Amino acid sequence: MIERQLFFATADTTAETVFTNSTTQLTTLTSINISQGSAAAATTVRISKGADGATTRVFEQPIPAGAGSYTFPVHIPWTGTETMQLSSTTTDDVAVCVGKGYSVVVS
Repeated sequence: MIERQLFFATADTTAETVFTNSTTQLTTLTSINISQGSAAAATTVRISKGADGATTRVFEQPIPAGAGSYTFPVHIPWTGTETMQLSSTTTDDVAVCVGKGYSVVVS
């Protein structure tokens, strides 16, 4: 399996769909990279399956203020037409997030 970029987006307080799985594949999110500049406020980055909410969050990571780049290994599967939503607790839109993973066709 070849890992590929699943999404590239800035996190904001309004959750947005950054990936939608296909009915014919199983997709696994394998890593999340979060980078931000020196002016960034502390935030918590969240990824949810479907509509963002406390019960749908599968990743929630605090990120300190200021410049930094952080990589988090994960293993989160998506099936059917599940969507991936990205959000954060700070509205500065400075945290740039990249999700990587792989997909396989299912029958």
